[in-house]
Amino acid sequence: MSPHGSAPETPAAAATKSAGRPRKVYRTGAVTTWLRRGSILLTLGSTLALLIGYATLPNEIPIHFNLAGVADGWGPKRYVFVLVGVFGALVFGSAWLSTKPHLFNYPTEITESNAQAIYREGERMVVWAALAISLLTVSFALSTLLALDLAFFNLLMIAALLGATGVGVVRIINAARRLPAP
Repeated sequence: MSPHGSAPETPAAAATKSAGRPRKVYRTGAVTTWLRRGSILLTLGSTLALLIGYATLPNEIPIHFNLAGVADGWGPKRYVFVLVGVFGALVFGSAWLSTKPHLFNYPTEITESNAQAIYREGERMVVWAALAISLLTVSFALSTLLALDLAFFNLLMIAALLGATGVGVVRIINAARRLPAP
């Protein structure tokens, strides 16, 4: 209990309060919510498919591809678990973090008048990035299990990840410049 009789603050709440930032109060849009859920479901589905198909994999699998889509690095099939862990951590971590946009670092000052607009754009950026990573997870699962050449799709998803970040930063900066309605 605090000296004022209320429950103690969580570390995240204390960090936000010490940064002087307002809390998120807007309601997340349906599209953003469903994209977040979709990225989680795609990652779970890909992980499940890889775990089910693990026994059928050859003992050595490609673990790295050049820009032409040709395998240029090989490793034991147990590396599937490492890659699934990395992709899972990225997607699940991004999905969780996207619900806490007040904790992000932003390229602009957060004020009472621009906080909600900036938070919304920050949340959207992270959700779109998580979706691109989850689609890379699907690509990894398909190329590993079915020996498909998905180099173009992988490059497209990497471009989508970079694009989501770039567009997100621009939208955050623009949100900070918008003046509130009188």
